[in-house]
Amino acid sequence: PVDFKFSDGPEKLVVEVKLSSNQSVVHGYQKQLTAYQDAENTAKGYYLLLDVGRMGNKWDNLMKVAKKDKDFGEHRKIFKIDDKNV
Repeated sequence: PVDFKFSDGPEKLVVEVKLSSNQSVVHGYQKQLTAYQDAENTAKGYYLLLDVGRMGNKWDNLMKVAKKDKDFGEHRKIFKIDDKNV
């Protein structure tokens, strides 16, 4: 199941949350978020990456995926939160 789903009438938004320590960060953005959007019948998806360390090149790789296909990136927004000091 998706981590969060927000709706306001027919408008829906799904949110997938991943930790930067997760090795499947890029896969989650490319495949999981898309599957959740399809399941909820919405074009809007947010991918929230919590930076808890061990980020490596994951953020850069996410940006490459989002920029490679403009339509894909526009419907799947990416956010990064620095959670190392919280």
